[in-house]
Amino acid sequence: MKLIIVLLNFALSMSINNTYSQPVNQQKLIINVVNFENDTGQAIANLFLKGESLKKKPTHQLISKIVDRKAAFEFDNLPFGDYAIIVFHDENSNNDLDHNWFGMPSEPLGYSNGWSFSLFSGMPTFEKLKFHYSQNNNSVSVEVN
Repeated sequence: MKLIIVLLNFALSMSINNTYSQPVNQQKLIINVVNFENDTGQAIANLFLKGESLKKKPTHQLISKIVDRKAAFEFDNLPFGDYAIIVFHDENSNNDLDHNWFGMPSEPLGYSNGWSFSLFSGMPTFEKLKFHYSQNNNSVSVEVN
């Protein structure tokens, strides 16, 4: 009987420790995206780590439905630090960013840090899109253009 009580106490303490022991330097990063032209297709968010090229496949990618011209993404278990995000409206749901004849993206894009593509902005880089994710800064807004 004593052995059963000891085992139950051990199991209970392990359960409590696992439930409340989320690392202090990790939580959910929430990306809220607005300004989609319509709800067709899907939204794809590419999250880049510091030092990664924005021209290559991102370390983290999520797909979300678009509802009322908005989408939301939650990246779990990310260490705090610097990141960059690019979101695109995958209008034909082919899981790829389509391009026109000139090699320019033909589907709407949104970038972190309020950056937008223009004739004078140059190409997007990690430094231009960088935001700092921390316990006090765990939500980012992106507008698709």
